[in-house]
Amino acid sequence: MPGTISNLKKQSDLREFVMVTARYLVYGCLIVLLAQLIKWDASQAEGDLKFSEQSYTEACQLVLLLFSSLLLWHIYRQSKAYGYVALLMMGLTATSLVREMDDPFDALFDGAWQITAFSVAAWVIFTVYKNRHTFLSQFFRFVSTPSFGMFLSGIFTTYIFSRLIGRKVFWQAVMEEQYFRAVKNASEESTELYGYLLIFIAVLELTYYHYRSKAQNQSGLSTDLADELQGKKLQNFSV
Repeated sequence: MPGTISNLKKQSDLREFVMVTARYLVYGCLIVLLAQLIKWDASQAEGDLKFSEQSYTEACQLVLLLFSSLLLWHIYRQSKAYGYVALLMMGLTATSLVREMDDPFDALFDGAWQITAFSVAAWVIFTVYKNRHTFLSQFFRFVSTPSFGMFLSGIFTTYIFSRLIGRKVFWQAVMEEQYFRAVKNASEESTELYGYLLIFIAVLELTYYHYRSKAQNQSGLSTDLADELQGKKLQNFSV
């Protein structure tokens, strides 16, 4: 029996190693594809039109934010282990999505995107606060996953570093009289896109842990049910 348990553990460790390696190879490929997209996008326009609001880089940002928000909403609705953490994360990605779509929203009426973004943020914060005790227990579980570090990296990259590296005064100091606005736009938008990709990867990781936790819970319930049935059989046999 000890030998069997040891072999099962080795097989489980090997499967986990293969899963981790495969996932991160996929993430690496996504980063390569992202860099190629940015390079290709740079050749699709000229002058200050490079990396504008109508660029493929901007469109890719919207796609990443949309899919991140949808996955997080799914986790919020389905997960007992990470639900309210996913909701808080979705608050960030959804409001960012609305902010990136400010022109279509403002076409409806002036200030539409601000009202929409603040409404989403207010509802998310209220819901999380109302369930704060559950949220805290889920948050501490979330901190122990790779998704937490990846998500923070995405936040720091998108909302801090890209804003600082994209400052006009910085690029004027770098290029002096040869200042070219497209270079500033390229640095800011490409860094921002990379941050959104990190956030999306964090969401994929959280999705993986959600389904793993769900499978473990179902396995635990199956084991408990089997033990209960076995106990009843023994009880009936003894009678």
